[in-house]
Amino acid sequence: MTVESHWRQIKCDYLYKFYKPRVDHLCYILVKKVIDRQLFRIQMLEQDRELVSWHKEFKQEWKEYETKITQSNNMNKYFTDPVKWICAYPAYIQSRFSYASIWSIL
Repeated sequence: MTVESHWRQIKCDYLYKFYKPRVDHLCYILVKKVIDRQLFRIQMLEQDRELVSWHKEFKQEWKEYETKITQSNNMNKYFTDPVKWICAYPAYIQSRFSYASIWSIL
């Protein structure tokens, strides 16, 4: 089961453009990209360094806002004036992540 999981990850992350990659190309990707990435992850785990604490929360909010449908009548909520350097940023109160300004018009 582990082998299938690794192969699926390699196909999705590195071979998504290639339907039937040649063996030499596959070996190159495994040696130069996959192994380097795995070594980096091992080093991070050895040093007790993992993802930042807010990473999961950020992804969860991003996926939540990604599924919302844009409404045209809310476009005036987010007003930006580059001459006066004015930016209405109502979503900052709701979320601490900077992408919230994009999703505040939804």
